[in-house]
Amino acid sequence: MKTIARTLLKLIYVIFLINIFCQCHQYQPHERELSMALDTICHAIHLRGQGILYKDTSELKRCINIIEKSHPKQREILSEAYFLLGRNYDVYHMEVLEVPCFINCIELTPQLNRTKGFAYNHFSEICKHQNDDKLGIYFRKKATECFRVSKDTSNYVCNLELLLEQLIIAEKFDELETIEKKINSLPTTCFNSYFYDEIRALKFLKLNNLDSAQYYIRHVENYKEINDTYLIVYKNWLTAILYEQKHMLDSARCYYDSVIISDCDNATKIKEQSYEARIRLTKNQNDSIFISKYFNGGSDSHFLLHKNNEEEQRSLILIKEYFEGLRRQTYTKWSLINLFL
Repeated sequence: MKTIARTLLKLIYVIFLINIFCQCHQYQPHERELSMALDTICHAIHLRGQGILYKDTSELKRCINIIEKSHPKQREILSEAYFLLGRNYDVYHMEVLEVPCFINCIELTPQLNRTKGFAYNHFSEICKHQNDDKLGIYFRKKATECFRVSKDTSNYVCNLELLLEQLIIAEKFDELETIEKKINSLPTTCFNSYFYDEIRALKFLKLNNLDSAQYYIRHVENYKEINDTYLIVYKNWLTAILYEQKHMLDSARCYYDSVIISDCDNATKIKEQSYEARIRLTKNQNDSIFISKYFNGGSDSHFLLHKNNEEEQRSLILIKEYFEGLRRQTYTKWSLINLFL
């Protein structure tokens, strides 16, 4: 009897130890699983370096979960992984899910690097599309500094040009000289002369200096072999504004129309402004029919524009919350579990 009791006691003790072991390890993935998760993320990072998007969103989420639970000190890898996941959501126009991923990407590593620069750029673009000039400029400056520190000259110069454009739109003319000096100090091979001339044309349009604006627009028209659809559409938009300010309204309508019907996917902001201008310049019934075709759901691109705007409006709320958290130093990292489950 005593032998049975001792045996049972030993068995209970063994079960107790097994139970404790299981509780301690039930959420710990096998080392091989962790290794495979790290390999997957490294492979996705390698593809990104080649300009290829790793499209398996579910697999990225699974790998992030594994690494966060078993190896949370791998902050640089996690930062890159969150960025890759955010890029996937961006491609599928799921900005509300994209924003928390980019926030984690930024917050997981203290050092400035290219990846954080791209994340800041996404925030700047959302703010720009939603007419929040202050926040858009703030995040563009953060992105520019990331590229400067990481010695990525190409993206550094590109961001200086984009920052200059945003400052002009916000009419912060007192800051323009500093940015222009930085751009002009660089070799012309470092920046996009075509876009830089367009930005200067925009500045003079804002300052109502139509002669100088026209000079730069004509200068842009003299460039050859420009295959960037966005830059061509942007030039047409500037030309439309120039003609409107010169009260040459038929020409202005023609150029605004060319912007509206263009197939340029990344020109949503200037398309939207062209819609508003065409409503303003509507002159007769036929003109009204043309406008209503695009404003009443007749255009797939216009429907997508409004859909994206709704997503971006919700995203902007998240970005503002993040910014306020930074300002008050109360930010805490988003929970992946709360985000996805």
